[in-house]
Amino acid sequence: MKRNRTYLLSGVAMVAVMSSVQELKGAEVEQKLVVNVCKSISEPSVLPAFVKAEWSNDQEAGEVTLKKLTLDNPDKITDLTLVISAKDSQQSIGIGEYCFKFDECSSEKMRVHFVFEGDGDKRIMMPGNCHALFAGSNGGNAINSIDFSGVDTSRVTSMTGMFAGCKKIRELDLRTFDTSNVLMNGVHYMFMKCSMLKELNISSFTKLQKSLAYEMFNSDATLMNQVHIIMEDEPVKKEDLKALGTESVSNSAQAEIIKQEKNEDLHINQGNVLNNDDEHKNEMNLKRENTEKDRTHSDSTNPVKDTKIIKQENDERKTPEPTIDAKYKTQKKHWYDPFVTFFKRLGRKILSWF
Repeated sequence: MKRNRTYLLSGVAMVAVMSSVQELKGAEVEQKLVVNVCKSISEPSVLPAFVKAEWSNDQEAGEVTLKKLTLDNPDKITDLTLVISAKDSQQSIGIGEYCFKFDECSSEKMRVHFVFEGDGDKRIMMPGNCHALFAGSNGGNAINSIDFSGVDTSRVTSMTGMFAGCKKIRELDLRTFDTSNVLMNGVHYMFMKCSMLKELNISSFTKLQKSLAYEMFNSDATLMNQVHIIMEDEPVKKEDLKALGTESVSNSAQAEIIKQEKNEDLHINQGNVLNNDDEHKNEMNLKRENTEKDRTHSDSTNPVKDTKIIKQENDERKTPEPTIDAKYKTQKKHWYDPFVTFFKRLGRKILSWF
């Protein structure tokens, strides 16, 4: 019995040791890495093997453009921060269309964070067409967060599907976005299928673009309701928005404006109704006074008439005066009328011979 107990205790100890070793191995796998992509402009070898960057120098525009950034599956890295900073360049950094290609980064455990840093007048210039720039179809499923504090979007005309399918992003702060040149249909399905998105700040967007918030989510009301959309500096409660009948707006200033407009419209409508009522009452009173005057005048000048005579006069007023044709048609016809007509015509014919 003692030996069996000894073997049992030793077995339990071995299991505990093996589990602790596996935990240590797991801890070794969980590694973070920060990569400054812009340093590869002058030194391409500084990037790790699973990160590849292609650059082009546009001297006329005065900027270096990141044409393509490819990310493969890293061996042990599970948390990767990609920094694109203008501090490491003598000029602004441009981002090319469809720049980010993360198709090969298929690991579900992989977390990618983007940081766009500016340096004074030097900014990270977004392309004119930002269609599907970070979309899940380009491997954007690996992106967890994006810091846009150093970007310049003044030349962007389209942001359609820019974050579509980014299923890991929980928060997007787009206050630095300049959307003055973005077309009206250039914000459609921006956040389509961003199933984990909870906080969205689009306070810098134009008023017309804010009104298209429903189209930004590809008309997905369920997804839109789970996101706290901030359109001004101060958020507003959804209960207040429901009371105003405008859940697509999520800022106190805009809500207050809508509330004031509704109150003004109601006041104007009430004033119009009151004015119309007063005019109607005055008109009715005037008609009554005129009818009473006519009655009193007729009573004073004419004696009391028989009801039959009054009825006959009313009928004569109602019936219009007959025309000449009507009088001719209503004349009584005789049996000799055709003979009279015949002899009249015959007489005219005989006179015409002379």
